[in-house]
Amino acid sequence: MFNLFVLFFSGSLLLMLTSLPAMLCLVRPNSWYGVCASTALKSPGHWYKINMCAGWRMFKVGVGTMLTASALYFFPGLSISAYYFSCSVMMISLLLIGLYRTARHLQYYNR
Repeated sequence: MFNLFVLFFSGSLLLMLTSLPAMLCLVRPNSWYGVCASTALKSPGHWYKINMCAGWRMFKVGVGTMLTASALYFFPGLSISAYYFSCSVMMISLLLIGLYRTARHLQYYNR
């Protein structure tokens, strides 16, 4: 189970680290990194606001997954399959919520 803990912990840490440049507005508008929808590419102002919010959401996904992986690792009597299933469901659910909220945020700029 330790290998799965390392996998989820390092994966969430990697997600948090890759979201930092967008979150801190360090990336100029481009078609390689960040939310590259036409709405975001309309103006630099839109680009930075949209990607900052998306970066924050992905950072929160990483934190949530990291907390879940850490808390469940120390949960007594939890089987390896239950640990894997719980961490996977949490991470996928948080990612889908983050993507949905980012799509909703893009609709705000389409008006």
